[in-house]
Amino acid sequence: MNSTWDCIVVGGGAAGLSAGLVLGRARRRTLVVDGEGQSNRVADGIGGLLGHDTRPPVDFYAAGRAELAAHPSVELRFGEVVSGERNDDDFTLEFADGSTERARLVLLATGMDYRYPSLPGVEERWGRSVFHCPFCHGWEHRDESLGVLDRGESGVHRALLLRGWSDDVTLLTDGDPSLEPDDVDRLDAAGVAVDERPVAGLRGPGANLTAVAFADGGERPCGGLLVP
Repeated sequence: MNSTWDCIVVGGGAAGLSAGLVLGRARRRTLVVDGEGQSNRVADGIGGLLGHDTRPPVDFYAAGRAELAAHPSVELRFGEVVSGERNDDDFTLEFADGSTERARLVLLATGMDYRYPSLPGVEERWGRSVFHCPFCHGWEHRDESLGVLDRGESGVHRALLLRGWSDDVTLLTDGDPSLEPDDVDRLDAAGVAVDERPVAGLRGPGANLTAVAFADGGERPCGGLLVP
C-alpha cells in the first residue's frame, strides 16, 4: 500500500488519462487505475475528436499512456477498484486483487457504460455497423440504408436526427404500433419509413450489417443501425 498519493484517478479512458496528464504536469503524485473497459474500445475509429478523427481507440489510449509515462509523479495501474472508504484525512480504495491504496483525493472518471439491446447479431457489430451515437458513426454510414431500433417519441427523435446522414431511414418499432398520428405525419414529411414488425435479428458478414430480419421471416436492407 502506498500512502503518498495526492490523487487516485479511477478510470483509464480519455477523461482519466487527461486528468492524469494534468496532475502529472502539476507534479502531483497520481495513480491512474485503468480497468480496460473503455466504452468505445471495440469501435473501428474515434469520430469527431479533433486531431484524432477516425483514429483507432486502441492507438489513442496507447498514445495517452505513453504521455503519462513521461511524468515521473504519475503511475498507471491496470486493475479494478471494487470499494472505497473515506477516512479522517484521506480515502482508502480496495482493488479486485485485494490490495489497497490511499490518497488525499479520488477522481472518478469511469465514463459511460453502453447497454445495447439483447438481440441476435448486435454484439458482434456493436461500435461498427450498430451504434448508439450518430455523431460518432453516422459519417461512416452516410447515404446507406439506415435503421433506428426504437419506439415512441425517442424513436421519432432519433429517426429524424439520422435523416441528416441518409435519405433512406426506417424507424423499426419492434412490434410496437403506438406512434401518435402527429409523429407519423412528421416522419412521413421527412421521408422516414416506419416498420412495426417484431425484429428477430441482424444479418451480414462479420461486423458488417446488410439486413434486419423480422419474426415473420422477412428482411429489410440496412447498412447501419442506431439503437438507444
